[in-house]
Amino acid sequence: MPAGGDEVVGYATLAFRNVAHPDDCSPGRARYLAIYAIGVDRRFQGRFVPGTAGQSFAASMIVAIESIALARASCVGLSLWVRSTNIRAIRFYEKAGFAMDPTGPVQRDGGPPHASMRKRLPDR
Repeated sequence: MPAGGDEVVGYATLAFRNVAHPDDCSPGRARYLAIYAIGVDRRFQGRFVPGTAGQSFAASMIVAIESIALARASCVGLSLWVRSTNIRAIRFYEKAGFAMDPTGPVQRDGGPPHASMRKRLPDR
């Protein structure tokens, strides 16, 4: 994501997936835009996008990702995994409208458990 010029300030990897819906224990599935990785260069963390009403670079990335999801009529929301110990990231995602999956964190590798978070798209 360029910072108004040619400097890249962030990145994200995404894919549309059919996942358990509305939570990880559900037998039904629905289309979500899964965020596999997202990050903002340290130099831009906590900084605001010029010309916005106080929108951070990180928040602008979530808005851009959500617009991709909204363009796909079959998509019902955004989903991601976050380490349950990454309180700063969890608070950011909650502020952006994500909610924790009620099934709780799960062990995915040798590190701290991962929590599933989702953001439902409006009217879907």
